[in-house]
Amino acid sequence: MDAPITREILHVLKNHPTVRMAILFGSLASGRGTAESDLDLAMDAGRPLDLSLKMQLISELADR
Repeated sequence: MDAPITREILHVLKNHPTVRMAILFGSLASGRGTAESDLDLAMDAGRPLDLSLKMQLISELADR
């Protein structure tokens, strides 16, 4: 797993305590990621996230 990617994800998620768990999977998790790879991230908040929070998380993760 790419430690810088993990640090960036944690940096974003620490500001969102409603997210209780996040699982990185796919090419970035297995170390096969490239500059063109997408971010495969599953998150659990214990309840469905509203659309505005989903969009905020996507935006913040994309900016990192």
